[in-house]
Amino acid sequence: MILVTTAGKVGTETATLLAGQGRGVRVLVRDADRHTDLNTAGIELVTGDLDDAAAVQAALDGVDSVVLVSPPFRPRNWPSWPLRPMRTSSTS
Repeated sequence: MILVTTAGKVGTETATLLAGQGRGVRVLVRDADRHTDLNTAGIELVTGDLDDAAAVQAALDGVDSVVLVSPPFRPRNWPSWPLRPMRTSSTS
């Protein structure tokens, strides 16, 4: 089982691709009603967010791998800070 931590654009695409490869996928979502497409694709949904330790613990139950997806970070005290994309790759 693989946990994907969010169901935004990147998380949804990642979860869908993994499920399409026949992998067990679970996604941590804030509102399961907004992501019925994932559930229809055979992806398990767990309601909660990363700030809720109990929800994260429940989402991790039985998980072998985690794909941590997070939005870009823009510091509040740097209003003119340009968001620059950073590409990284990793193989396991």
